[in-house]
Amino acid sequence: MGGQKAFVSLLEYSSICCRWQGEQELPEGGILLIWMDMVTFLRYLDAHLASHGIEHPTVEQRQAGIDSCRQFSYWLHITTTIVDENVHIRRLGGLHPGDYHVSTAK
Repeated sequence: MGGQKAFVSLLEYSSICCRWQGEQELPEGGILLIWMDMVTFLRYLDAHLASHGIEHPTVEQRQAGIDSCRQFSYWLHITTTIVDENVHIRRLGGLHPGDYHVSTAK
């Protein structure tokens, strides 16, 4: 459990930038800042890998995705079909138009 909490802290510190492909009133090419727990993050990561034909990712493939996120070089493509009650989206003030804060719902 300690490792999971450390990972959540890392995500909260660094954030993952995501391109939004959906109908959530974001301009085309809008950016999301995203914070989520490990379980939810892996769900998004697996969905992204599946969209590239990797239905059953290996530990190495998952780790590569995680490492890419940490380096800000990974764009996680999310769709409205993935965003559900486990993810909370709210508009952030003071950022560029279309910037949102996404976190797991409490």
